[in-house]
Amino acid sequence: MPDDQPYYGSWFLRIDRFADVHAVCAQGKGCSCVLASIKMAAFKVNKLRPGKTALRTEQLIEQRYKTFEHNPGHDFETVGGMPDVATQVLNSLDIGNWASEWPTPSDVPEQVMKYVGVDKAGLGFTGINAAMRGFPVILFCRWNGPGGHAIVCDTVTSVPVLGTYAAICDPWDANVHFEKIQKGQAFTYNPKKASGINFWGEVKGVPAGSGTIVAIAYRRA
Repeated sequence: MPDDQPYYGSWFLRIDRFADVHAVCAQGKGCSCVLASIKMAAFKVNKLRPGKTALRTEQLIEQRYKTFEHNPGHDFETVGGMPDVATQVLNSLDIGNWASEWPTPSDVPEQVMKYVGVDKAGLGFTGINAAMRGFPVILFCRWNGPGGHAIVCDTVTSVPVLGTYAAICDPWDANVHFEKIQKGQAFTYNPKKASGINFWGEVKGVPAGSGTIVAIAYRRA
């Protein structure tokens, strides 16, 4: 899928069950999920900052990734990216000070809640959640089989009685998936086919995999 059409061809607008709106970016290459995740993070941070550039291209992000990795031959059709290099790219995009960690799996949910913030169900229409929310995080999932995947969590919602749910913007199908998370337990990602209609653009298909979040990139300031 071509990356720049210009800018807009890879973006999809999704409205979730909690009335939150998500701009989700489809990855352009077979293993460029980390590039698309960086692209989403940059947009979500800068979209409401006057004078700041929100839209970045996967091509630009790929060039910067290769520069920081010192590997101009990196082929994102077949080889994915790593958190430490992704963090260097994030720090080059004027979207704040970012860091990455490989925490104990059981510590990941608490970190996600800390950096993203926790919305209260039912307040999506009031604007209160949006005003109190933190910043998106990029999560790195290790599949139970070979390989891994980079995704973005941009909202976390607490639902009375039912629990806490993380909204995952997945660049593979450019859709939103929900996972229940709990402090002290590993954050597992088991995407299923999501509802939604695509009126333009191309996606890779339905995510096929099941795994555990093993690393996180987050904005420190």
